[in-house]
Amino acid sequence: MAKYALNHPSFGKGYVDRNELTFGAGVYAGIYITQNYEVPRVDEPAKIWERIKNWAESHKKEKGD
Repeated sequence: MAKYALNHPSFGKGYVDRNELTFGAGVYAGIYITQNYEVPRVDEPAKIWERIKNWAESHKKEKGD
């Protein structure tokens, strides 16, 4: 891992890539919001996937329409 970091094109050039800046701002905003506001917990992925499948099934169009 250290070998990659030393060979990374942005290492030592004094700039931050736009993607890195956006990611950092998003992490900071998420931490700030979580600490200062009452944010409900997110369901586990399996439960979310089931809700998506149920929603898709209930909104499926019948063939022939």
